[in-house]
Amino acid sequence: RPTDRATAELRTCVLFTAGDTEVLVERAASSSSRTNLLVESVQLPPLQLVTDRPRCVGEGAIERFAVAVPLRHPIAIARSLLRVSAVSAIMAASTAAATLITRPVAAVVYVSEGRNSKLIAALMELARDTAATAPPPAEAAPHGARLVTWFSDEHYNRCSFVIAGSGPSVAHTAVALASSALEQIDLSSHSSSHPRIGVVDHISIAPLADEGGVHLEEAAATALSVGEGLSGMGGVGLPVLLYGAAHPEGRTLAQTRRLTSYFTKDGCSGDTAVEPTAIDLGPKEVDPSRGVCCCGAVALVLNYNIRLATTDKKVAAAAAKAVRTRSGGPPFVEALALEHKSGNYEVACNLLSPAQTPPSLVLEMVEEDYTIGFTATEVLQQLRDEGLIR
Repeated sequence: RPTDRATAELRTCVLFTAGDTEVLVERAASSSSRTNLLVESVQLPPLQLVTDRPRCVGEGAIERFAVAVPLRHPIAIARSLLRVSAVSAIMAASTAAATLITRPVAAVVYVSEGRNSKLIAALMELARDTAATAPPPAEAAPHGARLVTWFSDEHYNRCSFVIAGSGPSVAHTAVALASSALEQIDLSSHSSSHPRIGVVDHISIAPLADEGGVHLEEAAATALSVGEGLSGMGGVGLPVLLYGAAHPEGRTLAQTRRLTSYFTKDGCSGDTAVEPTAIDLGPKEVDPSRGVCCCGAVALVLNYNIRLATTDKKVAAAAAKAVRTRSGGPPFVEALALEHKSGNYEVACNLLSPAQTPPSLVLEMVEEDYTIGFTATEVLQQLRDEGLIR
């Protein structure tokens, strides 16, 4: 969990093989900008629990847990960071071997607020407390959830929270978090260079134990539960657009967003427009202070943003187009060119299948085809590094 906006830490983990070999992996990463903690573009296989109980170090902190990792795979951490954190959180949520969660899911809740640090902290605490105390489902089944991590971006005025655990507990926590955000944030007064269509812009549910397999059913059921909770919330309800396995026709998130103002100029103005027939749950009319929410179930998506040292929107748009699947780029990539700090742009990517199109390939395509040369800032910094100027 990031300790503040500028620093993120990954706790020490002990990874076990199925045999007697014990491998210690220690990583600590810090960043002064928005960074995905990508050590290498190497994918670990799906983690398989080989212990019946978590071993906890400190209150609520999982620093050691057991997973089975074939030795032929490099012990490297890339996209598996989220899955590793989620697995450890799920183990903490289960109090005994007989109550271990067998079909865990993760919810990523995106909220249109990245500048009000007190509000973000309050939402984080609410999510943490609600997840830890989520009531059991009606049927007797292993349950529990944890707030795994959170992230905020001041320039994009956007934050996200990752909640992992059993489907019912995750849904309960996600709805509580969304409800609190909707009570405190007014979309009509929101400003950002990142498109959005709601206070709670997007909630994605992903299976953790078997990505894209039979456990996607659990993610779909959780997404529908979240959607129904949002659509009937507070007696008013929020319009909800379903996607992925939660939608009858399996439409994608990008297809769903094209039914709204997300990809138009209004997407960055906060003026939400949506085709009434696209709304699956809740009221057909949109409250401009609340907007709508896209809620769906898909395999875990990797958000991968590439900073460009240019303020030229055309250059950034060309780079985004080169790696976007819909525009002829590699498969399983959604990409937008968005203005970020100091007016510079970045290529914001959703990698729908990092195993088939890894971050390294996307970065290579941008670097090879759209090199823009040194900027004055970079030249001056090199002179500072050489001690020639202050």
